Amino acid sequence: MNITPPKSNLIGLHARTIEAYLCTFMGYEALYSSEDFITSLSDSFLEDVCPEALDLPGALVIWEEEETSLVSIHLRKDIFQTLDESSIDASFLSTQEGLSAFLILTEEISHFQYYTRHAASDTPVSRFEMELQAEIEKLIVGCLLLSQSFGRSHVKQLTQKVFNESAIHGSMTDYRLASKMAENFWKQHLHALGDSIISDSSFRRLLQEISRKTGQEKQRLLKNEILKSAA
Repeated sequence: MNITPPKSNLIGLHARTIEAYLCTFMGYEALYSSEDFITSLSDSFLEDVCPEALDLPGALVIWEEEETSLVSIHLRKDIFQTLDESSIDASFLSTQEGLSAFLILTEEISHFQYYTRHAASDTPVSRFEMELQAEIEKLIVGCLLLSQSFGRSHVKQLTQKVFNESAIHGSMTDYRLASKMAENFWKQHLHALGDSIISDSSFRRLLQEISRKTGQEKQRLLKNEILKSAA
């Protein structure tokens, strides 16, 4: 069964661009590039392997065959097509469809990098913490790319879009709780640091520290930072 549709070079370029921004800012090296793992899986395949992903715009799909773990970044067909046919430039990012597709791809690449990084060290991770990390990282990458495309990050508008306008999909984990934790963390630091948040070195070091934590330690650090920012 062919589960990978024909692909242009654009999605690979998008993936490499996102990873360059993400890995440089967060201070780690990608063990694998996500570009060869991006696909649009058929409904019949998802029904057999990961039915929870059927109604999602994107998902990191992981399944096991004997001793091997197989991983795909699944994008819904319309989102895959939009990204496969478009350059991620100022014109594309100026549209709701384009910006949304870019953020979805960024979120799934964040999941992929988080999973593969920890799998390499045999560190167990949960879907919840991958989601929590991605909710923070997609804003970082979005701000960096918007800065490159428009000369400023539009961080307040992007924060509004990510946390106030996005719909919560699926039941693979508690997306709503992960999103709310990331929203509280991000908005309180944005209130304190303003438009300079992405260029603030202390904030960047904090994000790098959070990215290295797993499980309850990650949640505990986030909650402590939320309480400190609110004080």
